[in-house]
Amino acid sequence: MVSLADLRGSLVDIVESHLLNIPRRPEKRGFETFYFCEAHEVTVPFGPPVSTLEGLAAGIRLLGHQSLHYHSSIRACACSAHQRFSHWISANFHLPAVAARLDAHRFL
Repeated sequence: MVSLADLRGSLVDIVESHLLNIPRRPEKRGFETFYFCEAHEVTVPFGPPVSTLEGLAAGIRLLGHQSLHYHSSIRACACSAHQRFSHWISANFHLPAVAARLDAHRFL
């Protein structure tokens, strides 16, 4: 799993590398101001829990895009694995090929 510090370092490296490879340091201001924001996840139970693949498919059809993203992406926290659809399918139904296909289509 990539840590938040690793992600932060990669972003800084990309920007600094670009600045080193341009003829002069840009003093030009951007057209729009960039605002740093911080987000906090808030989870709210949605519908009844499911215990079958059919129930999972039915529940996914009802999810909003935020919930779909939450359950299918790798988030920078230690608790992410047990929230993913792929982990649940692999652990409960021993379908690693299906889980791998889901992991290949993460949003992040």
